[in-house]
Amino acid sequence: MQNKKYLLLILLLLALIQLMGCADNVYANANIISINAPNIFKVKKISPFKIATTLQTSTSAHSFNNSKHSAESNLALAASYLLSNQSTIKFATSVTKNLKGLKKQEMENSSISISKSLKKINNSAEILASIAAIIPSKQSTRETKTLYTKFTLTPSLILDLSSIGMKNVSATLFSSIGRGFYQYTRAHDGIANSRYTLKNGLVLAWSFIEGWGLSTTFSNTSAWTFSGTQKKDQYEFAQELSYTLNKFATLSFGHLMGGKTFGYDGQTSNIQVFDANDSSFYTAVGILF
Repeated sequence: MQNKKYLLLILLLLALIQLMGCADNVYANANIISINAPNIFKVKKISPFKIATTLQTSTSAHSFNNSKHSAESNLALAASYLLSNQSTIKFATSVTKNLKGLKKQEMENSSISISKSLKKINNSAEILASIAAIIPSKQSTRETKTLYTKFTLTPSLILDLSSIGMKNVSATLFSSIGRGFYQYTRAHDGIANSRYTLKNGLVLAWSFIEGWGLSTTFSNTSAWTFSGTQKKDQYEFAQELSYTLNKFATLSFGHLMGGKTFGYDGQTSNIQVFDANDSSFYTAVGILF
């Protein structure tokens, strides 16, 4: 039964590719862009097929001897293909290993997505849209959350701020609408599953020296259960310094902070840049094949 559901998902995504192919005449001159900070993996190559891998190691802000300290390593793999209609189809997956305790290793959720540039407003602004589906390859997602799949639609606006005097600075505004499909409305751990999600975010990126870049990302996620109850909003705030070694490799160092957007009263802001209990730091090496 599970295999049939995944097969149905893949067939649906292939149908979406065909539908996007009908837009060739409208978007023939569009360029592919990213909703994230400028991607160093976007290197001009003859082949439309690309494979990128990233090895990331992260640690919590706790001292090493603190019982709350955590550390893990993540190996991610992404394969993308540029279609004739200038849409990009991408498959991404990763494996995480805990570096403390039992050092458990597990598969993370995978995803398949289709993205396309919809309209170039002018030399400084462009609109992109992407459709994605989650493949529940993580054991706890399948067995505890009972997720079949989750679809997301993400429109985004890319702005080059050089036109207003901010040289080598770009801004990306995005909004992601999600719909989850579960076996049960409540997970086996007692937490209500989210039927709908809405994630809004902003990415600012600055290339201050050749090869070096700084970026910051802020996002807020709202979610609603199957009964229509809104969950507490969650935010993520990240900063990253990256260095491009060559056109195939990059190094990055970053900080990530997240948690509930509002306090217990639902109105007082709970957003922080750093917190010793919730912050984490990471280093990553990315390679394009």
